[in-house]
Amino acid sequence: MRIAAVSNNKVSRIEVHADGVLVAASDNPAPSPAYSAAVSFIPTQAGNIKVSVTAIDASGQQSNPVELTLKVGSGVPGIQQSQADGNGNGSTVSGTPLACKPNAAYVADVTIPDNTTVNRGSSLVKTWRIRNTGECTWETGYVLAFQDGAQMGAPASVPVAPTARDAAVDVSVPFTAPVASGTYTSTWRMRDPDGHSFGNRVYMLIRVP
Repeated sequence: MRIAAVSNNKVSRIEVHADGVLVAASDNPAPSPAYSAAVSFIPTQAGNIKVSVTAIDASGQQSNPVELTLKVGSGVPGIQQSQADGNGNGSTVSGTPLACKPNAAYVADVTIPDNTTVNRGSSLVKTWRIRNTGECTWETGYVLAFQDGAQMGAPASVPVAPTARDAAVDVSVPFTAPVASGTYTSTWRMRDPDGHSFGNRVYMLIRVP
């Protein structure tokens, strides 16, 4: 389902509970006043399931839950929505079934092993091998996106070639080494076409003398 939250203190995380049990969550890597994410929840039995969604702001404060009733039967699940206002901030939640849940696992550094010493200002191409460990085939629109650390002239994201389930793919990112001496780390993560990050984080760690 796709869920959204709004907070004056910036949304850092959204959590989904089913009958009081945490079943899905999405962290916002850059807390913002509005955040929307796709999360996967697959009911294990038919009937009515009480689903609640809460938002956590940048200060760690949790909103009042937005409650929904998920009707699971032989047809397409329907969702009845109710609205709750947490800490004076409006929240909106909507839900639609997701076909599958993406995931990714780091396999290997193909180029530039950790702690490689590089020349100041040199051009680098870091390649990671990543395996599709989720339920989805990665079609067009999946990218490896910058998360945090030193971006070092790299693009915000690079496209990932279509990858079948349980297959591995090599993903390359171009960098320019800093001109100042030091140790630098750049962290990246897979992102689906809806902008939802998933799977293991991968990083490049270099040293500039």
